[in-house]
Amino acid sequence: MEKTLRFRKQHEEITQLAENLSSFLKPERLRTEAKTARLILAKLAGVLNIHLAAEDNVLYPNLLNSDDEQIKVMAQKYIAEMSALKNSFNEYLKKWPSPLSLQNNPEQFIEETKQIFEILGQRIQRENDELYTLVDKKS
Repeated sequence: MEKTLRFRKQHEEITQLAENLSSFLKPERLRTEAKTARLILAKLAGVLNIHLAAEDNVLYPNLLNSDDEQIKVMAQKYIAEMSALKNSFNEYLKKWPSPLSLQNNPEQFIEETKQIFEILGQRIQRENDELYTLVDKKS
C-alpha cells in the first residue's frame, strides 16, 4: 500500500468532503445555507483537481512505463474512463457557480449532486480495490 498511500488518502479526503456536502442536500437547508454548501463544493473540486493532476502527472505515467502488462492495460483503461468523469464533473461545476444558483434550484442541484457522487464513489472504490491493490501487490 506504500506506493498508493498518498492517492488513497486523497480518496478519503474527497469522500469526507462529499459526505459533508451530502448533509446539505435538502431543499430547505440549501435555501438557508447555500453559501456553506458552495464552499464545501469548491473545496471538493480543489482536492479532486489536485488528485487528478497527481494521477495524470505521476501515477499513470509510471504505470504506463511498467514492465507488467496487466498494470499497463489497467492504467490505459482507467485513463480512458477518467476523461468522461472529468468532463461530467466540470460541466456540473459550471452549472452551479454560486450559492445563488443552488438556492434558485435546490432540487436539481440535489439530484445532480447525488448522481455525480454516485459516479465518483464508484470510481474511487474501483481504484482502491482494483487498480491500487494491483499496483501495491506488484510493487
